[in-house]
Amino acid sequence: MNNLQKFIYFIIAVKVVYLILELINFCLKLKGRKNTAKYNQIKYWKEKIAFFFKILMSIFLIYVFYPKVKRSDNLDKESKILLYLFGIILIISADWNGFIRDSVK
Repeated sequence: MNNLQKFIYFIIAVKVVYLILELINFCLKLKGRKNTAKYNQIKYWKEKIAFFFKILMSIFLIYVFYPKVKRSDNLDKESKILLYLFGIILIISADWNGFIRDSVK
């Protein structure tokens, strides 16, 4: 296993932690514990991990698509999945309320 594969698996592990925190957060909302200290702490860490994931994916994109080195042919299945999921996450996490609010004006 080379360093790129280790980095990809690390990114996947970070995303799994995020998904677990999102699930806990959702369950707390359903139980009506939205204004508790535990809910706020989970929300805080979820936001930090989401930011960390975006940084890691940005580093991955810079590495893979660096113009002076041709690496894009070496994209394996995990890399393609990560790039696909990153695009979906960026679309979902975009500030749509701000976009719609600015468009209406």
